[in-house]
Amino acid sequence: MKKKKKKGKIIFGIVLLICIIAIIVGVFSFNQKSTSVETTTVKEGDISTYYTFSGTTDAVFAEDCTAQGIDTVYRVYVENGDSVERGDKLLKTEDGVVYKAGVSGTVTGLTVGEGDVIAAGQNMLSVIDYDSFQTVLKVDEYDVAGIHVGQDVQITINSLGITETGTVNKISERATVSGGISYFTVTASLPSVSGLKIGMSLEAKFLKAQAINTLLLDVSALHFDEENNAYVLIPKSDGTASVKQAVKTGIQDGKKVQIISGLSAGDKVVLSSSTSTSMAVFAPASTPQAASSVATS
Repeated sequence: MKKKKKKGKIIFGIVLLICIIAIIVGVFSFNQKSTSVETTTVKEGDISTYYTFSGTTDAVFAEDCTAQGIDTVYRVYVENGDSVERGDKLLKTEDGVVYKAGVSGTVTGLTVGEGDVIAAGQNMLSVIDYDSFQTVLKVDEYDVAGIHVGQDVQITINSLGITETGTVNKISERATVSGGISYFTVTASLPSVSGLKIGMSLEAKFLKAQAINTLLLDVSALHFDEENNAYVLIPKSDGTASVKQAVKTGIQDGKKVQIISGLSAGDKVVLSSSTSTSMAVFAPASTPQAASSVATS
């Protein structure tokens, strides 16, 4: 009986020892995990921000041929697909009215024939120059000041998967109000490329701000205090805590942010997902303006 009790005590002791060891290992692992942080490095590079708008392709030269009044078509000089020059005859009515092409291009949308009665304002055909393209964009009143005639624009044709450079050639002087929002129309030329057709969707990007060979940091490493002053967390060498460092920031593109002061190339900075065990001494930035809020463009 005594042997069984002794054996039971030994087993109990072994189990207890295993539990104690497991607890110690768990605590140690937790401490190691809680004190370790994920960092990123300040690097030198270029950063740009853009105004982005959606639109569609359109022809620069296009004209609808509409009836001037009630009449009957006497003769049609063209067919769909014909190429015409400006001034060429398109059709003639019984009242002697001759309709001529106002632009050079291709005849399309011909809907009338000889003997048909036409009504005032009826669209009989169109002439479109398929070799000249443009896009007309709606730009809100807050962004139009950053766009000017002659400015380059990156235009991506979604269906073709290509990006070409266009040029702004016109900005409306008067805003159009729709749904309580004021916008201006910006017309930009498009280069003629293989496969490009009228009505294709596109994305237009205008350069907004740019910084070359500047300090860059992951946006996810940036923090703001109660007064909206920017700062980052610098990890200590022993990995037990982090030091708050004020920074002055510039433009950002959603992934990277420009660092104007407070950090140097090669500095390690704690990512925001690793800051749960940080917080220590606050270190002011290297310049009096370093604690200013992020400068958005």
